[in-house]
Amino acid sequence: MPPKKGYIRKYPIVGVTARIRALAEYREQHIRETGAAPIWTAACYRKGIDLRTVLRHAPELAANWYDTKFHL
Repeated sequence: MPPKKGYIRKYPIVGVTARIRALAEYREQHIRETGAAPIWTAACYRKGIDLRTVLRHAPELAANWYDTKFHL
């Protein structure tokens, strides 16, 4: 049964946590290779995750995306 309209999940769907982890790993790898973080929107699209999903489930990653000293 699909959730009701306007329902906000308390926990992420199983695949979302894996995609957020993959996004964070991609960011770390890009920083190691080039010394700078990748562009936020391009990285999210490349890893197949919506920007709003990352903002909801990993706000600290989204807030510190361009800070090269931040590690998740």
